[in-house]
Amino acid sequence: MSSKFKTYYSPARTLCLSDGIIAIAITLAILNINLPNLPKIETVGAILDYVYAWDISVFSYLISFYIIAYCWIAHHALFQNIKQLDINTLWINFLYLLMLTFIPYSLKIVAGNLNSVVAEVLFSLNLGLVGLSLWYLWNQCIRKKFLNQATTTSDEMMSNRLMTVTLPAVSVVAVGAAFIVPGYSFYVWLAHPVANFLLNRYSTPRKIVDYITEHDGAAPTEQAKILPTNQSRPPSKATPQSIE
Repeated sequence: MSSKFKTYYSPARTLCLSDGIIAIAITLAILNINLPNLPKIETVGAILDYVYAWDISVFSYLISFYIIAYCWIAHHALFQNIKQLDINTLWINFLYLLMLTFIPYSLKIVAGNLNSVVAEVLFSLNLGLVGLSLWYLWNQCIRKKFLNQATTTSDEMMSNRLMTVTLPAVSVVAVGAAFIVPGYSFYVWLAHPVANFLLNRYSTPRKIVDYITEHDGAAPTEQAKILPTNQSRPPSKATPQSIE
């Protein structure tokens, strides 16, 4: 017989576990950079050959490091405002961590198969799935009302949703570029920090219609303007009644 009561979990242990896994993933990524086997570097031409042979491997590592750091910031922004978690949200968080821990593996494939369309597509799809799973985690917490309204405004939720949506969007473009111009799809990811900067700087703050504002009233920034429900209004003047 199933229990009527739902079990909720504290986000503190989930955050500690997530931080540990992210730290391991960002450390393992550097181990996938292969040093090219070149003879003595004595001329400028030899240095250029060394840089060219190392270019894609290092550049893909820098992209991976940036994406992992970017996702950690968005994940931290979510968990510093979260009140509780249910079992479904925990599994979504593990899905996000699964996608993120695949980054060192896809990076190793790229380092061992330079200019391979399959390697480039796998790498970009991996980064896109990380962003998509993080977006799903954010939406789950908003839909279930797990965010603390006292510390989270609707504008902040909109900003963090945009942070996660940009990753799958750039991933789609990078996958297309891998088929059109193989070897250059990694450079598409340079557009992500630019797009994110422009969105955060020039997008007009606006409210999002979600379950929190829909069912709980005004956004937290406007709650100070609303009188508490237990506060009595000043008595109105009684109109004199005629005595017959």
